[in-house]
Amino acid sequence: MQMKFEKKNNLNNPSEPNLESLFKDKNYNKLLFICLNLERDNKANYTIYNYIGLIYSFDRKYDLAIHYFIKSLKNKKSCEAYINLANVHFKKQNHVKSFNYYILAYKEDINKTL
Repeated sequence: MQMKFEKKNNLNNPSEPNLESLFKDKNYNKLLFICLNLERDNKANYTIYNYIGLIYSFDRKYDLAIHYFIKSLKNKKSCEAYINLANVHFKKQNHVKSFNYYILAYKEDINKTL
């Protein structure tokens, strides 16, 4: 008897080419649809939340973007999410918050290298 294996999305590693390639190809609607479905099914992780935040920030829905970047950080602290959060606050003219998140990104990056 021969076993058949299907290749499925590795939800623990959303940087798998299909999600990453959707992002690189700027296919944001499809990527957002997939990511929101993963969130609905409780299968989202920090990268998924970061993708959602980025898409909303590109669409100038800054409050939603902030919400998802914070969800990403609650899931796992990452330099990328801090930088994205800082960028959104900068676009909203919240320069003090923006500066503080850039500092946190710097500290997170330094902690990785130590």
